[in-house]
Amino acid sequence: IADMSTNAPAIVQRLAKELAPKGITLIDSPVSGGVDGAEAASLAIMCSGDKAAFDKVKPLLECMGKNVFHLGAIGMGNVAKLVNNMVSFCNLVTACEAMALAKRAGLDPDVMAGVMQTASGDSASLKRVKRKAIHGDFKQEFALNLAYKDLGLALDLGKETGTPLSVGSHAMTLMQNARSKNRGGEDVSTLMRSIEEGMNDQIRTKAKP
Repeated sequence: IADMSTNAPAIVQRLAKELAPKGITLIDSPVSGGVDGAEAASLAIMCSGDKAAFDKVKPLLECMGKNVFHLGAIGMGNVAKLVNNMVSFCNLVTACEAMALAKRAGLDPDVMAGVMQTASGDSASLKRVKRKAIHGDFKQEFALNLAYKDLGLALDLGKETGTPLSVGSHAMTLMQNARSKNRGGEDVSTLMRSIEEGMNDQIRTKAKP
């Protein structure tokens, strides 16, 4: 079984242990790349577990993703996914705050984001902020509720390993704020509104109705 869900590493490890006596091999295979990546078969797929089982299913996984990794013992695939997603969500919060700084200093956020896309501040999260948050487009592509679940798992892993995650905790606070206002079903870029509310200022320069 190739389990492609995003889960707590400890749960995946427990499931693999329970399935083994039944003659079933489990590998965890969470993915990154979103809907566009799935449609283009360009997902990053982070696998771990029995290497022979991985080699057996790898040709199938390659039909969905150009980048298929084997990362070691069972659970490490989900460790990689949680670490990756934490970086993505923290980058998104940082990009939103950066747009707030640009506007308050007199620079159009849309212009600033365009500059950053050619410079060292570029990231997939910045592209989401430029494409959606700046224009007030919060139609769901990756739901805030899913981001909240994934970041929560990452922070739990931080507690288990004794790793302080102060930036991740800040992002979680903003997510909790947004969910308390019934925005969990919106795109994760809706965090822009939480930042605006904290500043009592609208950063979006081209907000849609």
